[in-house]
Amino acid sequence: MNKTILIGLAILLLAGGILFATGQARNVAVFFGLASTEREKQIYWCPMHPFYKVKKYGICPYCNMELEVYTPSPGADEADPTLILTPQQIQQAGVRTEKVERRELVSEIETTGLVQLNREREWTIDVRFEGWVEELYINNEGDLVRKGDPIAKVYSNKLIAVQDDYLRSLAAGDPVRLESTRKRLELMGIDPEEIRELEKRKTPSPRLTIRSRYTGTVMHKNVKPGERIPANGHLAEIADLSELWVFADIYDREIDRVRVGQEVRLKAGNETLRGTIDLIEPRMDIETQTLRVRIRVKNDPPKLHPGQFVRALLIERLPDILSVSEHALIPTGRRSLVILDLGGGRFTVREIKPGRRWLSGTEAETSSRNLDFYTGHGRYHEVLSGLKEGDIVVTSGAFLLHAEAQIRNLIKKMMPEETKPEQARSAWSGKQLSRPHMEEGLPFADAAEAARYRESPDESWNARWPEIRGTVDALFRDYFLLNTAVASGNLLLAGEYTEGIRSATAALRENLSDSFDAGVAAALRAFADRVDEAATGIQEASDRKKASGRFGAMSFALEEYLGAFGNPTGKPIYQFYCGMAKRMVGSPTERWFQPDTENRNPFGMPKCGHVEKELP
Repeated sequence: MNKTILIGLAILLLAGGILFATGQARNVAVFFGLASTEREKQIYWCPMHPFYKVKKYGICPYCNMELEVYTPSPGADEADPTLILTPQQIQQAGVRTEKVERRELVSEIETTGLVQLNREREWTIDVRFEGWVEELYINNEGDLVRKGDPIAKVYSNKLIAVQDDYLRSLAAGDPVRLESTRKRLELMGIDPEEIRELEKRKTPSPRLTIRSRYTGTVMHKNVKPGERIPANGHLAEIADLSELWVFADIYDREIDRVRVGQEVRLKAGNETLRGTIDLIEPRMDIETQTLRVRIRVKNDPPKLHPGQFVRALLIERLPDILSVSEHALIPTGRRSLVILDLGGGRFTVREIKPGRRWLSGTEAETSSRNLDFYTGHGRYHEVLSGLKEGDIVVTSGAFLLHAEAQIRNLIKKMMPEETKPEQARSAWSGKQLSRPHMEEGLPFADAAEAARYRESPDESWNARWPEIRGTVDALFRDYFLLNTAVASGNLLLAGEYTEGIRSATAALRENLSDSFDAGVAAALRAFADRVDEAATGIQEASDRKKASGRFGAMSFALEEYLGAFGNPTGKPIYQFYCGMAKRMVGSPTERWFQPDTENRNPFGMPKCGHVEKELP
């Protein structure tokens, strides 16, 4: 019998060798069940419903079309959720694409400015002696006067004595006295030209022509002909309008983008002018929380007028920025998405992290209102992560593709995984177990842990964990009170509640046994340390903003605890969300927790925040 079996095996091996040699090896392997046919290895899909893929040929249950063999596009990343469209579908959706690349862009801050006189170019024409205005040579405010032009002729008896004294000194040839009397004439505002006329005339005159020492525009005329003018009285105010100041207010969130020397474009009517920031005032306005900047602008020929409001665009040039078109970005609240074109009709949803927003091309665009600003066209967003140079993104039809992807349930692959039921924990160490060793109804990692539990039950996780949960429950109660104190700005009361929190973390550490799983113990110690650090920061905070930031750090620690160990309070906890917390107070999280649904925002923004979810 054994001989027969051996002979049969020899024949089979010989036949197999012949078949392999003749190219029939695969058929033999299939015959014996050692390989599958090519048809069995193929995947079939429906081009109209690309999410439907099966291993057997058949009919699509959604549209009754025959399934086709699925062939992945070369170089496609199968890990990404994809959307596959036919050329006809792409055309119907109006899909247009654009390459992600580095560009020279500008960042803009648009605000309103108020035109004012340049105080460095504003002067007063005055008279330094008492008299009467006999003639006034300036007729209207707005008249242009040049240096040396006559302003007014003034009559004064006091002029006669001073001029007579000067002429006598001149006749006597006394240089010391002559210099003294000449200085008196100059101090009375008599210019050198009038002194030369006096020397030629040889007789004093009670009348003096006051001339302008500056070139500018008459902004205000203070006297009328025949009017008496006191000593040190003002005849007129003159200003040079060829260079003006424009004051603009900048909000606090944009201050870090403003610097001295920055380029500014100003729009007044149909005129566009260029200016430069030459001063940033050191103090912010308390009520509006804005910072005023001064812009110096050339105004020759005059296009701006003091008291006029203008549009101002502060420009920051960015030479090399990886950017994506604003039309490609799909904001969804907490995330920013784009549709990436993989080629061959394949598209994928990609989450990106945008940086600076509303960047524009360096070439100015002209809108329908003839505004020569950078606004209106060519807007981009800086890309910090999620895209690389050369990627192709959808700029037209992106929302349609995104909606289609949602319908096809492809976006779920990008969402965080749902919380899974907690696995059993070892009664000895607290370690999570996928296949626990059960003894007397308690889970253990193995029999050795069960033996240690029987020897020292008081050191076990099973004995210590209820006490730890109780201390964390007390910590949460003080945290809720701390939230109310921080939200109301009562830092003194907040400091008191942190003492209770620190007592709870101390009790937590005391209950940590050496028997605990190393990972569990490390997580609990790290939680206690971070809560203590945040509590110390709140106690040492010098203002409400700093206290809010440290409260955010404590909330972040509690957030991680809840994710790892669940709600310890026995009652529902409501998780609140405020998207501005990080930017406004530097909080590491934008969430906090309350035992009720009444919004008590601890970050100084009472109207910001909503319940994100309930933790049972």
